[in-house]
Amino acid sequence: MNYTTKFTPITVEQCGQWINWVSKNDLAVMPKLDTCLQWALVYLNNGVCWGKYDQDQNRWVMGSEFFGICPSVDSLRLMEMRLFGHAQEILIWKSGNHFGGRKLSEPTQAHKRIDATVPQDERRILAGDRCLKVLGGGSHVQCSNGSEQVLPVPVTSHQLQRHRVNLWVRHYYKEDPSTGAVRLFASRCVRLEVED
Repeated sequence: MNYTTKFTPITVEQCGQWINWVSKNDLAVMPKLDTCLQWALVYLNNGVCWGKYDQDQNRWVMGSEFFGICPSVDSLRLMEMRLFGHAQEILIWKSGNHFGGRKLSEPTQAHKRIDATVPQDERRILAGDRCLKVLGGGSHVQCSNGSEQVLPVPVTSHQLQRHRVNLWVRHYYKEDPSTGAVRLFASRCVRLEVED
């Protein structure tokens, strides 16, 4: 990868520590962080759970704490977990009977070069067209097809309908030195954004 993006594998033991930190708010196993991780997006075999790191309380506040409609995070049901912030993402995934993982990080300064390998940001509109309830910093959101999710931020139906609730994803590219072909190398979540 170009620029100074750093791709670091995470051991099975470290994966367990990350999972326990999020699922149990276990500060004893809290991994050393280079920068702040602000958001969590966890895919479980029985649903999706969003989360936000509360620095004042020094703990993860997960969507499962609100409304009782999304699953809680645990290692038995976890399929994939993304913890992310502006400068890095921790990705953990289920692989057979154990977990694999990687850390993708980059410096906080802007990319200065302009070429085909400059990372590109993509805005993904989050599903939902109405907010049913806001409670404790979380929002119970519903789509017209009846599906629901809990977002870790307060939102309004107006913001949802105007596509103002977005997940930003950064795509990284790598150039093959022998052919000059550029391909997607990795993607990571960057931030959850709610616009007025």
